[in-house]
Amino acid sequence: MCRDGSATYAEAVRRALPDAVQAADRWHVRHNLCEAALSEVKAHSTCWAAALDAPLHEGPRAQTTPERRHQVHDLLGQGVGLLGCARRLQLALNTVKRYARADRPDHMLRVPKYRVSLVDPYREHLRTRQAEDIGNFAELLTPRAGNADKLARWIVQARAVGPPHPHTFTRGLGQDRDAVIAALTLPCSDGPTEGVNIKTKRIARRMHGRAGFTLPRHRIILG
Repeated sequence: MCRDGSATYAEAVRRALPDAVQAADRWHVRHNLCEAALSEVKAHSTCWAAALDAPLHEGPRAQTTPERRHQVHDLLGQGVGLLGCARRLQLALNTVKRYARADRPDHMLRVPKYRVSLVDPYREHLRTRQAEDIGNFAELLTPRAGNADKLARWIVQARAVGPPHPHTFTRGLGQDRDAVIAALTLPCSDGPTEGVNIKTKRIARRMHGRAGFTLPRHRIILG
């Protein structure tokens, strides 16, 4: 039984099929690792501070950002709420909120200015170590018989010298250890199903509020 890391799903499988081998879905395992790495990056975002004299972004974003901000403020001026703006422009609600808070377009185009800190002499080493840790785990996502032992060594190393946020990821691996080992050693995969799920969600987001249920249903079935 291939599943994500939900403890509820795991318990349901144990009750319904107690003899089944449970394998964690490799896509979710990789996704959880990426989320942990992203949390670590966000935790150090204070190393960069916005400065009024910082240069502006260049490229496509420099054009689309003012356009999006103008669209949001135009709709707000017509009395459309934030959620209504998000639906009409097919943007995330938090993105619309950022555009709404920006008094001028250039406030959203400033490049963060770096501040010198005590970490500077070790920054490249830390960046390399974090890239080496993620890369080493990525190699385990190709199922092989010896990956169980490699996983145990990777967890020990990550907990000993790795940054703190990925420790949450390693705890999750430990709590679902048997299923993770099955994912890294057995060929079963839930990848095709996850692909269909992501495609369906993308269609649903694009068609939200248009032509009722009939058109999205046809696009999902025939696509």
